[in-house]
Amino acid sequence: MPAERESKTGTAVVRANSAFVISPIGAPDSAERRHADWVLKSIIQPACDLAGGLRADRGEQITKQGQIMDQVLDSLIDDRLVIAVLAFERPNVYYELALAMAAGRHVVILRHSKEKRHFDIAGFRTVNYADDLEGQALTEKVAELAEHLRTALAQDSHKPTVFSRNLDPLGRLYREYEFKDTFKEIDTPDYLEVFRKASKFIGLQGISLFHFTKSSFTWNAHDHSTWTFFQVVEGKILFDAVDVIVVLMDENNSALPHLLKFNNRGDFTRSLKEVKAEIRQSFEAWSDLEAELEGRRSQRADGRKGSLKIHRLAHGVVNYRLTLTEQQAILTPYMNIFPYNSRPPALICREGTTFYDRLYREFIDRAVSNEMATAALNEHGSLVMNQK
Repeated sequence: MPAERESKTGTAVVRANSAFVISPIGAPDSAERRHADWVLKSIIQPACDLAGGLRADRGEQITKQGQIMDQVLDSLIDDRLVIAVLAFERPNVYYELALAMAAGRHVVILRHSKEKRHFDIAGFRTVNYADDLEGQALTEKVAELAEHLRTALAQDSHKPTVFSRNLDPLGRLYREYEFKDTFKEIDTPDYLEVFRKASKFIGLQGISLFHFTKSSFTWNAHDHSTWTFFQVVEGKILFDAVDVIVVLMDENNSALPHLLKFNNRGDFTRSLKEVKAEIRQSFEAWSDLEAELEGRRSQRADGRKGSLKIHRLAHGVVNYRLTLTEQQAILTPYMNIFPYNSRPPALICREGTTFYDRLYREFIDRAVSNEMATAALNEHGSLVMNQK
């Protein structure tokens, strides 16, 4: 979950203000390098400024640690725009251009006047330029490229299919889904960012959610600040008007014992007792926070306020721990072979995917259906009303 992924278009997560430039680069002080630098500085960057203040970067300008080709692929897939400079017949340029097209990108192509029109891409629209541009001619060329960039920005960042109606774009699953071998592979600062970026809704589901309530458990953010989770929740509700829904199991839920598995009866009995105690303590802590927040709602002078709702499931099974916002979901199954919640694998999916939509609907329905079941039991002693 890289922090620099800034916004979404459709189901693709993109770096909103970045344009990746596929370009011949050449060795320092070579004719290719001087030409590439001139095109970037005199044509591309001014056009990006005109088109909305995009930052244009070439592959060798990426400053992150790691394999540069991996980073190039990331930029080809994730940057908001891709610009290709065709000059000097460079194979790497055509290779990266093909990857960008396979990723379903709307590539804006700049073609040098001396570059051969290769058959494979002869049908693509290009912005043609010469290396002796200056004055008014250069200004007009910058404006022409800016118009092409604005046209590209008006479209979705990624096409739904490529080459034919049956081929998904390169990296589609990479953009929409992310898998971790264990939940603990998600860095704490990145996990905290999931909550800090939420602007409308946060949902939490688990057997007890006890670990969230511990004041001794602090979170270190990317800006080096330290938070308890309840401080995060308070800030989101009071100052960002975010609604928070918490779903945990009731200690008397008949399904609870079936979620625990041990080799001997003594360990099972002890674990069940401990889990029930954690559920009680967690519910009390969340309830205290709910009461505290209710008393502080008047701090919002503008009237905007979020809410905290707590649901205890008296019936049904919580098969997975879930973190949900309007932007993404993180799901970790409860697995009997692992004694700790951090050991099972984790699935991260983005808003807009079918999987996310169904997780969201299931989460909301679970809370509502539990309230209905509880009301029916309280009133009739059964989930089914007696029919006369």
